[in-house]
Amino acid sequence: MSDDSAYGRVTNPERFAMLHQAAQELVADLRRRFDIVVEPIAPEVDSLRPEVISAVRVTPRNDGAAVTIGFTDFPGLFVRFGSQHTEPFPNCGCDACDEQPAQVANNLREKLESVAHGGFSEPTGGYEFVFPDGGSSSGQADRHFWQRSRTRRYAPWPPIGSG
Repeated sequence: MSDDSAYGRVTNPERFAMLHQAAQELVADLRRRFDIVVEPIAPEVDSLRPEVISAVRVTPRNDGAAVTIGFTDFPGLFVRFGSQHTEPFPNCGCDACDEQPAQVANNLREKLESVAHGGFSEPTGGYEFVFPDGGSSSGQADRHFWQRSRTRRYAPWPPIGSG
């Protein structure tokens, strides 16, 4: 018999604190490899979520997808990929979901790599990540964005020294 009280209960949110460090390390790694601008922004500028306490925007020096990473007091992250798609890391964090911080950090890394290598697009009403290993992940955006009439495909980020 399942413990329904585990849904919504978070007994150890501190286990996700490592996501803040992991995100900072991933951004530093991207900065070493790609021609990008990394700038802190006020969380309300990007309207990620009210619980975001600080944020950083990573913008390639071409028409690739920008990424905004919001650090929450949970602790966790809200990440906006491109112009429309925002995801929480962890997705839930409750005891029943039992998300593992290392797996959550790896999911973030895979998605950032997809964006950097031009594998992220925003089709009408949704989003899609294509990963270097051939896998993919996709979903629908909020109904507010369904009015768009075409797919926006983002370019790969320029590597350092390509200009």
